[in-house]
Amino acid sequence: MNCGAELVALEWLQGPGRGVLRLYIDHPGGDPRVPPSAEHPGATADLCAAVSRAAADRLDELDVIELAYDLEVSSPGFERPVQKRADFDRFAGLTAKVRTRAAVDGRTSFEAVLDGTVDAGESFAVRLRVGEREVVVPVKHLLRARLVEIKQPKASKPGKGPKAPHPKRAAEPKAAGQASS
Repeated sequence: MNCGAELVALEWLQGPGRGVLRLYIDHPGGDPRVPPSAEHPGATADLCAAVSRAAADRLDELDVIELAYDLEVSSPGFERPVQKRADFDRFAGLTAKVRTRAAVDGRTSFEAVLDGTVDAGESFAVRLRVGEREVVVPVKHLLRARLVEIKQPKASKPGKGPKAPHPKRAAEPKAAGQASS
């Protein structure tokens, strides 16, 4: 299945009676630090639809999911999920919200700067910078990691600045014979 998309992340959500298989896709090498453009369009609706059709056909062919489920394909969005080692390394320096299955350094939730990965036996661990200290989370303890939305600074419009207060209007003199209200 090659639709010109990269699988960014995969989630399985089990609901009552049926599940949801969610695929997050992007163009290969997609980067949340680069605003969408003609050169870097991101995951368009057309791309998501093409991947959805191809994935549904392949999943039907393999028939590996025994439960009833819905397939969802979408872009990674502003809070991009991070699951692959290469992405933890690629997005080093960006802030992420990280949740763990078990307490690491006494916590299960972090908002920290990604510092890449290190080898940890047969797997790897994610390095986080929390303030001035480093926390190392083995990937087996990782429940979820999402980049914090990268907000582009708004361009200022020329000639625009803080609004000046309106001068108070001077009371108009009343014409003779006008009653006051």
